[in-house]
Amino acid sequence: MRLPVGEVCVSQRVLLVEDDELLRGLTSMILRGFGHDVVITASADEALAVAARGDDPIDVLFSDVKLGGGMNGVELARQMLTTTPTLGVILTSGDPSSFEPIGLPPTRVRLLSKPFRREQVKEALDGLACAREAAPEPPPY
Repeated sequence: MRLPVGEVCVSQRVLLVEDDELLRGLTSMILRGFGHDVVITASADEALAVAARGDDPIDVLFSDVKLGGGMNGVELARQMLTTTPTLGVILTSGDPSSFEPIGLPPTRVRLLSKPFRREQVKEALDGLACAREAAPEPPPY
């Protein structure tokens, strides 16, 4: 389903994980421009700390696959899905053929190739939001 650019299915809380400072800023601007609440982190460890605080639930993990040091975006998504099975996941990569989202539920995951366009970001976010609203809560992983 495609929604017009500028209209949001629902506002979501997005945890952005990107180790490149410039891309972090640009992606955050895109997400906020669509009306989403964005929490910005530069690493998987930071993202896990934010999620563990549990201040406000995270609706979507938006992560680069290749993160500097430690856990990559796929591993981060797997770990976060164990505690938040309704989490939507958007993974980005400059080389999407270099990884497989094995172990991630296909209805909850979207893959974006870098460079991505804002319309692709919107379509992925809206698709996850609408799928979450239409589907029953999945079992924990």
